[in-house]
Amino acid sequence: IMDNKPTYEELEQKINELESEIKDCTQATKVLRDSEARLKNLSEAPFEAIFLSEKGVCQDQNQTAERMFGYTHTEAVGRNGVEWIVPEDRELAKNNMLSGDEKSYEVTALRKDGTTFPCEIQGRMIDCQDRPIRITALRDITERKQAEKALKTNDERLKLVLESADLGMWDWNMQTNEVYLSPKYLSMLGYAPTELPHTLATWENLLHPDDRESDKQQIYSSIEKGLVRWNVDFRLRHKDGQYLWISGYGKIVEVSRDGLPLRATGIHRDITDKKIAEKELRDREERFRELFNNMSSGVAIYEPVEKGENFIFKDLNRAGLQSSQVELHEIVGKKVTKIFPSIKEMGLLDVFQRVNETGVPEHFPSSFYQDNRLTLWVENYVCKIPSGEIVTVYDDITDRKKSEDELFKSRKLESVGILAGGIAHDFNNILAAILGNISLALTTVDPKDEIYELLIESEKASLRAKDLTQQLLTFSKGGEPVKKIAAIDEVTKDSANFVLRGSNIRCNFNFSEDLWPVVIDTGQISQVIQNIVINASQAMPSGGIIEIDCINHQIDQGGIIPIKPGDYVKIVIKDQGIGISADMLEKIFDPYFTTKQKGSGLGLAITHSIINKHGGYITVDSNPGQGTTFTVYLPASQDRTELEQKDVIVQPATAQGRIMIMDDEEMIRSLVERALSRIGYEVVLAEDGDEAILLYQKAKVAGVPIDLIIMDLTIPGGLGGK
Repeated sequence: IMDNKPTYEELEQKINELESEIKDCTQATKVLRDSEARLKNLSEAPFEAIFLSEKGVCQDQNQTAERMFGYTHTEAVGRNGVEWIVPEDRELAKNNMLSGDEKSYEVTALRKDGTTFPCEIQGRMIDCQDRPIRITALRDITERKQAEKALKTNDERLKLVLESADLGMWDWNMQTNEVYLSPKYLSMLGYAPTELPHTLATWENLLHPDDRESDKQQIYSSIEKGLVRWNVDFRLRHKDGQYLWISGYGKIVEVSRDGLPLRATGIHRDITDKKIAEKELRDREERFRELFNNMSSGVAIYEPVEKGENFIFKDLNRAGLQSSQVELHEIVGKKVTKIFPSIKEMGLLDVFQRVNETGVPEHFPSSFYQDNRLTLWVENYVCKIPSGEIVTVYDDITDRKKSEDELFKSRKLESVGILAGGIAHDFNNILAAILGNISLALTTVDPKDEIYELLIESEKASLRAKDLTQQLLTFSKGGEPVKKIAAIDEVTKDSANFVLRGSNIRCNFNFSEDLWPVVIDTGQISQVIQNIVINASQAMPSGGIIEIDCINHQIDQGGIIPIKPGDYVKIVIKDQGIGISADMLEKIFDPYFTTKQKGSGLGLAITHSIINKHGGYITVDSNPGQGTTFTVYLPASQDRTELEQKDVIVQPATAQGRIMIMDDEEMIRSLVERALSRIGYEVVLAEDGDEAILLYQKAKVAGVPIDLIIMDLTIPGGLGGK
């Protein structure tokens, strides 16, 4: 420059050129620095470790690499890159480092502290001032590997579940209507994987023909309603032609941009055994319900509540509803103490509680009362079933109890009758002798004599005793009715009017026009009507009306009235009297039971005995203040011809002929002999049947036969007239 001294212009131009170069250099430096900053920021990405290496030797690393492997920058530079890899993976890493391959690969990395972790490596070669430099990026894939392992585990578990639970998987392309079926699904349908294509274009044809349209409608309607998931039970055809019950779970997994479902997947399982079991269970329940409701016994099911101190109605069968006269909806869910308040007083609630605590069944007869009147007798069998519920099986034995009571009364009357018959028979013989002798004595005494009056009074007393004896005989075998066909309306009307003559009580008679004739002892049945009407009149001291109805009535087999089925005439006698209390009503037919000061207590007992001997039945119903109703059933005659009234012609006695008297009582024989002899008869006496036969035969041989024989029916220890 000094040799060629520039001009000022040249110097100024040179300075401008130099300033321009400096400016360009400054800008290039800035760009380079910005590029270096961006590269540095990029290399310090928090997820990847970045290494620069030349011929496998580390030249530089980013901070992420330092954090990931534990080596400082100073420690890392100059180390061979394979030292960051576990020995078994170093050969793979070395080959990739020295090659120009840019593909990624996975190895197990080794930290400074000796711990390892899985990582993914990817690198590429670059030229740096004609030097081949490899940039290598390492990513810690521990979380991904854990996720893959968990996914694999879940897949294995799902596969195990699907196989062990016989679950078949399906995938439905809703655009083409094709369905993919897993091998397990095909096996469930009886096919090998090679027998039936996994993808079925006609899957709907596998549906049962009866259900096809309804099943499709159910599935498509679920989709149309926007349901993402659905469950459907349907039937699919097995390879053998049978149909399996399948439980299906489906889920929409892919939709179009317009929100239309494109693909669905799900699992199905074979529930045929379950369906069969459910049907068997329903059949058993139906059979149980049929048996439950058709049992003649009442069956009630209760659930313990309040620590077993009370019980709630769960169910009651038809027989129980009928006997209890309730509707099922009225009791279900309600406490038993509310439905039957008397259950605690009668002791049945205590039985429930004991059975609930001990589990030991109990038998408990009980009775229900309403308005102080017995409504029904019940025999309970209480047990506890495995479900913890209390079951009561009970029978309404009201009719049986009534029959037993009637049988007891009959046996009681029979035993009294045997006793009364024995006494009455002997007493009657004594009375016969007394009355006979009084009658004979009266024929020999002047009516004006004082003795005549005494004999008359004695005769009256003896006649009253005779009436009492006759009542006692009604209980005995000797009081058996002598039956004949009769019109019950005439007997009833005549008997009732006879005892009410002159009283302030009248009878209203209501007789059916076609009333059947009956087979009765008219005298005894007349006594029955009189006894009932007398009791009715005594129950109405201020007067009133007695209603007497006679109608035809049929008793069916198994009816509540304990007599043989057949045709009967029903007599109902109802008064307007003071009524009878419940405790008195049970004893009304007992012998010698009476509520009257002057009553003998035999009237209704005799009535009961007479009706029984006629093969009939008598009941009484009464409430205090509401009157009393007696109902009598008498067997009707099968001969329904019209009864004819015949006049009885009494022939005058003639004092001719031979009469034999056979009686074991000497005083009876003597009495009758004197009476008959007085009016001209010839009398032959016999003590028993054997003697009577002998005397009869002798008289016949001798040419003086017996014209008439009067015999005692029974001879103790000998042959009687019968």
